[in-house]
Amino acid sequence: MQFSEELLSFFEAIGKKQEYKKNAILFYEGQKPKDLYLLLKGCVRLYKTDEAGLVINIHFLQSPSFIAEMPVFEGLLYPASASFESDSVVLKIDFQKFKEKLFAHQEICMLFIKSLMLKIKFLEYSINQNFTMSVRLRFIKFIIGRKAELENFAQKEIARFINTTPETLSRTIKKLKEERLIDTCSGKIKILDLEALKQCL
Repeated sequence: MQFSEELLSFFEAIGKKQEYKKNAILFYEGQKPKDLYLLLKGCVRLYKTDEAGLVINIHFLQSPSFIAEMPVFEGLLYPASASFESDSVVLKIDFQKFKEKLFAHQEICMLFIKSLMLKIKFLEYSINQNFTMSVRLRFIKFIIGRKAELENFAQKEIARFINTTPETLSRTIKKLKEERLIDTCSGKIKILDLEALKQCL
């Protein structure tokens, strides 16, 4: 999502920048929102933890992006927790001041609506992927979609992204290597036959 310099200046005028280190927690599931958060730099992971302690990743937000804006707007508790995947910068915006300006500023209103629509579309995609796709298909979609960045992802990180265990992913990788579709080098994934992988989807 793109923010104009004018909009960023507007948000900064009613907010306060705050830096967070990698793995820091922004908020926990069940907490009551106080401010509207705008991610200016870095990456945020939204996740839920079930009764058995299993962590389910919902979304990885890249800057710039609003973070969990719907609970703030509706006055609801956060339905998930948020932590930082990298050193990040967040703008904490006074929600009352934001709400006063929202409907009087067309560009802000449209940006907010677009943000909500993108989150809804991603939620639908996430539900479809995590509950109807096998680990094999989720992994293949991941490596095809990020083929230019694979050297930046350790296998443990990929497992988190596609909501599976490192052990299950390891078995999936082993089978795809046996099929000569991928290979590994120093623990990183290397695609050998992109077209054959696409045909698996």
